[in-house]
Amino acid sequence: MKRKLLALCLVLTISFGALGVGFALWSDTLTINSIVYTGELNVEWSVGTSYDSEPPDKDVSSISCWVDSSDPNILHVELTDAYPCIDYYQDVDIHNLGSVPVILTGITFNAPPGVLVEMLWDDNPATTDIYEGTQLHTGEIAVGTIHVHLDNTVSNIAQTFTFDGTVTAVQYNEYAGVPGMPGSQNLVLYLPMNEGSGTTAHDLSGYANDGTIHGATWVVENGHNVLTFDGDDYVVVTSDPSLDITGDLTVEFWSKYVAGASDNYRVISKPMDSGDSSWGIVLYHGDGGSMTWYYNNKYARDSVTPTAGVWHHFVGVFDSAAGQLRIYQDGSLVATKTGVSAQATNDGNLYIGWGRLGSYYYVGSIAGIRMYNQALSAGDIMAHYSAEASQYP
Repeated sequence: MKRKLLALCLVLTISFGALGVGFALWSDTLTINSIVYTGELNVEWSVGTSYDSEPPDKDVSSISCWVDSSDPNILHVELTDAYPCIDYYQDVDIHNLGSVPVILTGITFNAPPGVLVEMLWDDNPATTDIYEGTQLHTGEIAVGTIHVHLDNTVSNIAQTFTFDGTVTAVQYNEYAGVPGMPGSQNLVLYLPMNEGSGTTAHDLSGYANDGTIHGATWVVENGHNVLTFDGDDYVVVTSDPSLDITGDLTVEFWSKYVAGASDNYRVISKPMDSGDSSWGIVLYHGDGGSMTWYYNNKYARDSVTPTAGVWHHFVGVFDSAAGQLRIYQDGSLVATKTGVSAQATNDGNLYIGWGRLGSYYYVGSIAGIRMYNQALSAGDIMAHYSAEASQYP
């Protein structure tokens, strides 16, 4: 009996060994792209103190806000006895009452013409601010102040205005930096530059490459906050390994430049620490406004001159496999340069609105800056342009 059992074990061992060889000779990689929902997503507005710019002895107008009874993502706003040039302020919170961490993907207001709305915060490190990209763990609260201003196009007759504010959020592991945008998984920098106040341009890529604002000012255009540069302002992003890209690269932004202020605006640059000719990453206006993508001592120049005073979407791509630079304007390819090799390591700071090695300050507005360690395709770039064109008419 023992001999039979031993023989059986030997046969099984040999059989499984052969089977193991069979499995060893067959292999593949299984990739799963999915979002795992692990709990309840629930964010809600709450309302705090409100006040306005009227003196106490002439306080005839008011702002009132309340949370929608059936959808707490919606905040109703009413301005009573409103008139031109008045300012209202409403303190608000956004609570994560769900069971999973979330990221805020948007705070939007459908205000009527002449009523300008922006979200303010104080950059207090002790509190979490309300802006696109804020992450809230279960039970956490983001704070902010809604600022409402009536411009001089509003009738002088006191009237009532009503509009809504909506907050949207996604589960934290669903957020890819730029929801719905191709290439988001390779995003290393995303500065919407839409905060509306403060001296920090928050990076929503997940790499925490925040920018520090020096002198540039906030303005509201088409209902959106943008950063404006007047010729001696800039934003600096401190060097980080995530931005030290030596292979495929895409740099993207929206800009509206002022004609005649300079021949060589530096919109975005990442210069080396020494040598004026050793620019690492440069996109600048020159030659009457044409856009140039200058990389590793090679450059491609835009063949279609953008219109001054109008928002344009620009993308510079370095494709390492093709050894090629490409420029896209408003979704279309406008310039190429071949025979370009990858740059060596570049650990310099990133500058927006200034070149650091010269006085080439930018004059105009800049928004929506993104960097990818990937050469985005023409289809990806057109998708980006089409998705955001309505924000920058």
